[in-house]
Amino acid sequence: MTIDTVNNAPVVQQAPPKVAVPLARPLSSLDQAWRLAANLGQSSLLPASLTKNPRTTQANVMLILMYGAELGLTPMQSIQEIYVVNGRPQISGRLWLAKVREAGHRVDKIEHTAEVCTIKITRGDTGEEWEETFTIHDARTAKLLSKDTYQQHPKRMLLWRAVANCATAICPEVAMGYGAELPEPDQQPAPEVALAVAVDARTPPAAEPADTVDADVLEDQPSDDDIRRELLDLAAQHQQPDTAGPAADYACLCGAVGDHYEDECPNGGAQ
Repeated sequence: MTIDTVNNAPVVQQAPPKVAVPLARPLSSLDQAWRLAANLGQSSLLPASLTKNPRTTQANVMLILMYGAELGLTPMQSIQEIYVVNGRPQISGRLWLAKVREAGHRVDKIEHTAEVCTIKITRGDTGEEWEETFTIHDARTAKLLSKDTYQQHPKRMLLWRAVANCATAICPEVAMGYGAELPEPDQQPAPEVALAVAVDARTPPAAEPADTVDADVLEDQPSDDDIRRELLDLAAQHQQPDTAGPAADYACLCGAVGDHYEDECPNGGAQ
């Protein structure tokens, strides 16, 4: 605390004004990234991989924004085109293609089908050429065909992988340190629901008893009262007259209520 020696009173120090966060330009400071991440973290439109743990959402978003700032990306471009696989930043095939052309290198498609894609990149500074081919067989070997994106858009996915592989071979300085692995499909975490709520949600309304689920016929299930009455009847068959009834809490003298037969009763069968 600072004291005004003339008036002998504490001096109120004003906090430095916050620098405005640009929306269409790369971020320039950690403070900007942290503040913007806090606001973006309130959205339900972020990739699920960033929001799986609410306690780390802000830090996750800030990390993506910092990765994007190194590549000269705006915040929204960073969130859409950068992801993390096994702790390493990866960029999409679209971003690889854009950054390679932005650096002045030429990209040519030699062959492009749903089975094979061959890409050639010619460096703009030295004229060096490099070709890279990625096939559907390569995708199968890498166990990529199980992913929805490869099943729905195989031709496009072969293109992005071929571009990324070619770029990392001939012009890695375009995005040094970034890979091109595919992200795992976004999966929203299962909500934590109390047992009572879950049971209530699965119980059909009394006015509309459910007889079928997905066209499968369900058998009638006995109620708790029916089960209790049945157990009381079974227990009463092997109880002394003075202990029979609800007060015995449907406990048989021989201690068994389930698969029980008179000739097995240690008390000599029915009393």
